Amino acid sequence: LDDKVEKQTARFMLAMVDTLNSVTLAKVPQRHEAVKITCVTCHRGSPLPGTIETVITDAVDQFGADSAIARYRKLRENMGNGRYDFSEFPLSVAARTLAGRGKTDAAVAILTMSQEYNPSSADVDMQLGDIYEKQGDKDKAVTRYQAAWTKRPNDPRARGGLTRLGKPPA
Repeated sequence: LDDKVEKQTARFMLAMVDTLNSVTLAKVPQRHEAVKITCVTCHRGSPLPGTIETVITDAVDQFGADSAIARYRKLRENMGNGRYDFSEFPLSVAARTLAGRGKTDAAVAILTMSQEYNPSSADVDMQLGDIYEKQGDKDKAVTRYQAAWTKRPNDPRARGGLTRLGKPPA
């Protein structure tokens, strides 16, 4: 039936894709004509488009950090098809969002997991150092800033963190 919500939504989405391709992208200077938006551009095989950051933050909100981490691990293991971005950056965004909401324990848990998958990342150490510094845990902050400094010598952010905490790098 034409009054089905799903059918109305699908028609709206198809009209949106058509407008994006024929009107919006048509105005892009020196546009490569082969570039087209399709359903997969946003949905990537999911009924509702979303990002791994949203999956993580929603899982933390509903079930807690442990469940969010378990969900991430399962998705990462089973979805190598490009549906989600499993790089370091989305985990950082999720942790920043959670910390901004006052869920610093969850943010630390997400970043600790990120460190498992990205052991050479100075950025994860910096983000953890920043959280610990804001919490007033000087020892943990120094440890993380020193780890960032070791991984990325001469990083001004790591130097700044260590200097603020009275432990400038040698």
